[in-house]
Amino acid sequence: MSMAIGLVLASPAASQPPPLADPAGCELHVWPGDGLMSTYFGWFHDGIVNGQIEGRRGYPPIPPNPIDTAMQATLLAESHPETALRQADHRLIVHPDALASRTIRQARERLAPSGSPCYAELIVDDVVLQTDWVNGSSLHILFHYRDFGPDALPRRVFATWVDTHLSTFPPHQPDQLEAAITEIRQAYRNDIALFAAAANRPPRNHH
Repeated sequence: MSMAIGLVLASPAASQPPPLADPAGCELHVWPGDGLMSTYFGWFHDGIVNGQIEGRRGYPPIPPNPIDTAMQATLLAESHPETALRQADHRLIVHPDALASRTIRQARERLAPSGSPCYAELIVDDVVLQTDWVNGSSLHILFHYRDFGPDALPRRVFATWVDTHLSTFPPHQPDQLEAAITEIRQAYRNDIALFAAAANRPPRNHH
């Protein structure tokens, strides 16, 4: 059986779902996350979620929207997760909009209206810049992966956090801005690779 291989960017209109795919082809549907969150653990400030994003006093500032939803969709497409997840025969379909965490965690059936007989999903849930005064900054991402095969319910479900250390982001000087933006976007790509490596490991045997 021949497989359709390639990349499809789904329509950005939320009311227009991607068209039903060729039922003879395999598909990996991918959703980006909803922007960047932050946590900061400092000497005088501790743990307020999005203190940096919101520009609160005493929190190190970060550039606005360094990896917004649209940029994440681009990075996901460029990273070829279908290859990283050992599903190179799956056509990659990148959706432009993030899913709500509640939708991600409660979903049981396929999230896309696809008739594909071999179907899988990779979903970005939370994307968090974590900074502390001891260890510096890291980009933490929570991914969810579901492989359905030909079924209505997934045969395999896997989710985990991964993180990549940052040395330049957030930038401390204006002349570091470009390098910092480049670094956090590369960290996002690296987190995709780290998640795929974790998902590809054989499951542990429990005795």
